[in-house]
Amino acid sequence: MNRNLISPLVLIVDDDLTTTTILESMLRKVGFETLCAHNLKDAETYALSRTVSLILLDVHLPDGNGLDLCARLTAVPKMAGVPILFISANNDVETKVRGFAAGGVDYITKPLEVAEVLARVRTHLRLRAAYASLVELQPEHMQWQASSQQSLMPLPTSMPEARFAVCVRQSLHPGADFYDAFISGNKVADYVVTDASGHDPGTSLWTSVFRALLA
Repeated sequence: MNRNLISPLVLIVDDDLTTTTILESMLRKVGFETLCAHNLKDAETYALSRTVSLILLDVHLPDGNGLDLCARLTAVPKMAGVPILFISANNDVETKVRGFAAGGVDYITKPLEVAEVLARVRTHLRLRAAYASLVELQPEHMQWQASSQQSLMPLPTSMPEARFAVCVRQSLHPGADFYDAFISGNKVADYVVTDASGHDPGTSLWTSVFRALLA
């Protein structure tokens, strides 16, 4: 099944029936799937048992504090990257700061404005999708950079008279670490190993420049 054809599932957690009805109606009207919970226990069960794309979470619920639930959920690997947006009538700065510290990505105050809620939900879903795309492309990007970097360095078979062996293990990020070997005289081989600080395209470019200067 094409993942792009699956509607995002938004979990709405609020003990106020009017609020959940309004949120559910506005989200379904634009194509989102919704799931409602009116307490922390059900919310946690739904979040961990379903594939939730985003959570709208009230701060104060009958059986506890939404901030505590947010902290628990963000610590679960399955929930990594799932945006949690707080919705609350409480507009004080301290509560907002605690919400962000607990792992929330946004804070929407009541009374809710339909256009604002939809804009924030869409923004955080786009950000999550963009991050997921980067994660998927990372292995391919790493392989390309690793191949490019290693193509600049000689293999033992290309210079048997230098009598060397090499083992390269790519780290999490390509850098400008570099080795070279060349014959500098009668039965004399020189070996060069360098280590550059940094992991970015600019630092990687340093490898080819250094090799050209060395040659």
